[in-house]
Amino acid sequence: MGRLSVLFCLLALLSCLAASQLSVKVTGTQDTILPQTNVSIMSNGVVIQTAKTGQDGIARFNLTDGSYFVILPRTTIYPPYVSLIHTRGNTQVTVTKYLCGGACTANAFGQITGPPSFNGTVVTAYSNGMIARRAHPNQDGFYMLQYVPEGSYTLAFESPGFETQSIEVFLAASDFVQADAGLKKIVQPTLPKDGLSAPLEAQLGGTIAVSLFVGGKTVAGEEVSVQTPSGSLVVKTDSQGVARVNGAEPGAYVFIYKEMSAKTTIASPKPQGQEEPPASLPAQEQPNVKEKTKDSSSPALAATATIAAGAFVIIILAALAFKSTRDSKGEKSHGEGKHHKKGHRG
Repeated sequence: MGRLSVLFCLLALLSCLAASQLSVKVTGTQDTILPQTNVSIMSNGVVIQTAKTGQDGIARFNLTDGSYFVILPRTTIYPPYVSLIHTRGNTQVTVTKYLCGGACTANAFGQITGPPSFNGTVVTAYSNGMIARRAHPNQDGFYMLQYVPEGSYTLAFESPGFETQSIEVFLAASDFVQADAGLKKIVQPTLPKDGLSAPLEAQLGGTIAVSLFVGGKTVAGEEVSVQTPSGSLVVKTDSQGVARVNGAEPGAYVFIYKEMSAKTTIASPKPQGQEEPPASLPAQEQPNVKEKTKDSSSPALAATATIAAGAFVIIILAALAFKSTRDSKGEKSHGEGKHHKKGHRG
């Protein structure tokens, strides 16, 4: 525990040594000392400390080295006031409030974040598209835009390699408007690789569009050889660097530009209404072929038997008719013989 206590004391001592004292003296018109005046310290867009001036007109703060805004609020006599300071070690500054009357101008202040360095960074106030005022932030991104006529403005925050951010504000006379900006780095688009970019597949009968990239850019007016399922042809890239082949057929298409090539394949359409053959049935579910054959031939056999029976009946009937006719003739002949004989006898 003793060692931990010593370590904590050393850390506290180091933090005290690292912190510096900022003394802010507040004066008014004709260097009048203003005791009991509220003084606020702002960093990163927020107020981090507030104190009142003593009878000597000084407010004291313990701060690390860096940039800060000293803010004096509005009072019944004086308008608000903001001052940008930079501390290094123990620092003393004097901030004076002014009674500007009708000659007061508007002001804007704030902090820019994002860029690791603020070289070349600029804040511009535009009025109706014209530059009204311009300011450069310090090494920590803090800026002051002062002595601007009252009115509506577009504040543009620009830094090399970062996206420009714009904020619409109304700057009132004898006032300070806070406008902070967080800039985002510009993301460079990834350039496409040199070559032909063809779709993996296309619609049957549709158009196949192929893009040609050379040096990361599309190239217009270049001839591209195409091997199609029906033969070879040559197409040219349009103003957008795209070559097109219409009426896609089933099969492979190979596009060739110098040593670059790309391939796409058009699938054949599936037959409509064609059912796939059923899977093999188990042995107990297989139909009995012999029985099926027998059943399918039974009507034919029955018809044959019926025809044969009918023919037989017809033959029998014909034979009986023939016999009846013969017998009838025989009896007639016999009767005539008897009559002749009887007459002879007479």
